[in-house]
Amino acid sequence: VKERKEILLFVLTVAVLLAFALWPKDSESVLVKREGQVRSDSVVPEASIAKRFRHVQLEPAAIQSVREGEQVIELELFPGETIRVRLQESEQTGQQSTEVYGSIEGVPGSIVTLVTYEDVLAGTVQYPDGRTFMVNYAGDAEHSIVELDSDAMQTPPDLQEHFAAQPPVRSPDGTVTMAPQLQYGVTHRVPGFPQFTYTLNGPNPWPTQVLLGPINYGPPIVGIMVVYTPTAKKECAGLLGVESRIRLSVAQVNVAFRRSLITAKLVLLNTAEVEYSTVGNLHMDLINLTFGLTPKLREVHKLRQANRADLVSLFVGGSPQIFHGISWMLNDMRPAANYGFNVVEGIYAPTSVFAHEIGHNLGCQHATNDFDGSIKGVFTNSHGLRFNTTFAGRSYPMRTIMAYGAGPRLGYYSNPNVQVWGAPTGITNSANNAYTISQTAPMGGSYMTEIIHTMKLGPNAQP
Repeated sequence: VKERKEILLFVLTVAVLLAFALWPKDSESVLVKREGQVRSDSVVPEASIAKRFRHVQLEPAAIQSVREGEQVIELELFPGETIRVRLQESEQTGQQSTEVYGSIEGVPGSIVTLVTYEDVLAGTVQYPDGRTFMVNYAGDAEHSIVELDSDAMQTPPDLQEHFAAQPPVRSPDGTVTMAPQLQYGVTHRVPGFPQFTYTLNGPNPWPTQVLLGPINYGPPIVGIMVVYTPTAKKECAGLLGVESRIRLSVAQVNVAFRRSLITAKLVLLNTAEVEYSTVGNLHMDLINLTFGLTPKLREVHKLRQANRADLVSLFVGGSPQIFHGISWMLNDMRPAANYGFNVVEGIYAPTSVFAHEIGHNLGCQHATNDFDGSIKGVFTNSHGLRFNTTFAGRSYPMRTIMAYGAGPRLGYYSNPNVQVWGAPTGITNSANNAYTISQTAPMGGSYMTEIIHTMKLGPNAQP
């Protein structure tokens, strides 16, 4: 009997062990369901800056896992290149959208940013060496996976995004800098305040709205509204494509804040389509947006007030120009609510262009050794940084979000206290975007609250 019991106990033990071994673990969601249709370069928005691309169908259950967060998902970037992504806690950013951050298991320093909008997904995967992959909705129930080519994304110094070979122009009150020159002698309305007008002439070259009374800055939470043109919507594969790219762009800013040890947050307050066609020059597009120079763009200013958006971004269609975005850059700690605007080519927004423009809106400048590096942002150390780091005996050129030059653009705003492979991403006296944003975000986050709550405005006042 004893022997029988021992045999029975042994069999039960083996059965339990087998059952445990064969019992399905917490199953990892596999994001790629099947290969999609083969598409030509002409229908891939990022083709000009892509090393390679593919189209796939995603598993709806896996997209749901991304919405939920706090689990591991499996993502096949390309055949034979599968990564396991450990997701952090997901955040509900709207009734139909979420964002979540994570990292590639076994790859310290990697970052994965994923957003969902309705039934689609958008995301970026960045390795610590700068290799970057994007996932975007591509229409026809498929998503594209693109490996970005950092070499193709390097902009020659004399054709940087914001200057296009024109000398930079600073407003007389010194609050902002931008390249374009407006036509003189034309009277326009002040955006959002039809009772005021401005005329570009010698003594009154810019519309300066003076907020009378004390300004009480709130928390470092900056609200943004993103509007997009029909062309941008079409190029991004329709409504789902452009809306998911917008949310991915915002999420990239927030993850860059976190990685750069910046206590600030960008919150998407509203999105809308606007009937506007780019004039083919982003400088003039920004002028048109800032000053509401078309009836539809004047409506954007009303929407801004209704949604209390501190910043406004306009996504337009792509163009042959080598620069893809433009914005007003703060030059000191005086609030510039009337210049809280940027324009970005929608298809390139989540390739770091949007994060770059937000940096300018918050007072960050390019690297000191970039073409226009002599112009400061808010502070003398408000610059981005180009730097070299060494790994396994090899030197790699790198750059932060605000810098141009050689090497991949990493998802960091410059900060001397944050390192990549042992190399600091900032310099205390010259390149500290983190400090800049920590100072300007509370001010920028109070832009529309102050405009709406201030009862008295000075028309066309000069400093």
